[in-house]
Amino acid sequence: MPLLLRVRTKDGTERLPAPDGCTLAQLRGLIQEKFGVPVEQQALAKSDAMGRQKGAALTNSQDPQPLGALGIANGELLFLDYAMERENQAVYVEKDPFNTQVKDGELRQQGKSQWTLTEFTDYRSSKEYVLGAPAEPHAKFVQIDPKAAQTFMNYAILTGFHMKRVGWLYGRWVTDAATGDVGVQVHAIYEPPQDNTNEDIRLTADPEAEEKIAKLSNGLHLTRVGMILAHPAREYVFSVNELLLAAAGHAAAVASSPEEGQRFVVMKARPVLETEKDIEGVATIEAYQVSDQCVEMASKSVFKQSKTDPRVAKSADDCCFLVEKKEQRKATVEHFVARVFDIVRPLDGVPFTSFLSTGFAVENRMTEPQDAEAMASYLRNRRSKPFIQTVADMHFLLFLCNLLDSNTEMPVLCNTIVENKAGELDGFQLMINCYAGLE
Repeated sequence: MPLLLRVRTKDGTERLPAPDGCTLAQLRGLIQEKFGVPVEQQALAKSDAMGRQKGAALTNSQDPQPLGALGIANGELLFLDYAMERENQAVYVEKDPFNTQVKDGELRQQGKSQWTLTEFTDYRSSKEYVLGAPAEPHAKFVQIDPKAAQTFMNYAILTGFHMKRVGWLYGRWVTDAATGDVGVQVHAIYEPPQDNTNEDIRLTADPEAEEKIAKLSNGLHLTRVGMILAHPAREYVFSVNELLLAAAGHAAAVASSPEEGQRFVVMKARPVLETEKDIEGVATIEAYQVSDQCVEMASKSVFKQSKTDPRVAKSADDCCFLVEKKEQRKATVEHFVARVFDIVRPLDGVPFTSFLSTGFAVENRMTEPQDAEAMASYLRNRRSKPFIQTVADMHFLLFLCNLLDSNTEMPVLCNTIVENKAGELDGFQLMINCYAGLE
């Protein structure tokens, strides 16, 4: 099949048709014929892996090889340098994006009153995003506390997975000493204020709650390492809006810790489909990571969710995707996310469990109010247990933030829990029981 190549020169980008089976030497001849650039002046180079910048040079020793053998396919962008002066031979029709963007005023918004064609094509190439299979995830494994995961899963099962539910994962960045693999350790799940439907995620802005959970997690030496999502039964992995939310969390983690934040994970709690005969039970948990490219594009508002299909990303008006060398405005979510398969890795040979417990009513659930009655009931039911196990519950500690001073008492309580100093909790136990009306 004949090829249509894009050739970028100092005078602009031009299109060059080439016959099927064309060799590099024949291509040089076509360039001389069509562009008027002598073969001896031609300095050809392929584009880089992203398809936007100059990559490896094409040498004279490669001239006998067919273009296909050199990895040059239909739609490939090549770079051509030469010393001579010439005019661009390209003919632009009315639908050319240059005309469209000039008409819409976009180029003027870039702060330039006059543009050369070369400047425009360079600018345009910055708006093209090459999509392929996502890279391997940075996080090689996820360790999640079984009780924390089950508590989140149980609520989704209780509500029949009818509505989406979001939780933020709090834990630590860890390294497997035996293998050197880096991963994520999840100790607790915080469920922010939300009013979701079966299709949309609607998180409620609550700066006070965000400040509270930030101070608490810092006191427990934990950080936000990921997001978990429960959703109704469906055939696809993620919607575009779900990935955009995960990408925003990922970007915040990287901003806080550039290297470790790259391991930010997004987990799913979902019902098992009737067709999945190899999965036991009614629900399952999986782990993924959005790609670095997805995070970058999301931060630049390169794409949004299609109005007609939640699985499809639609590029912004001034951007496009390059998929298998073809320009297109839409792409599916498989390009933006990679699976993290290891979510059962043990810690020192035994299944991982957190130093935190999970038993108190979970915040922001309609069915589980966090109030004085819930506090009293929780403490009564655990009188036979060591108090450190009772108080070392992130949901309970979050409730205690409303009763104890967040700048003096809570940091001391959290540090005592982290260092497992059970003998230093008598004063806190007396105070908390008094607040609950038990003593």
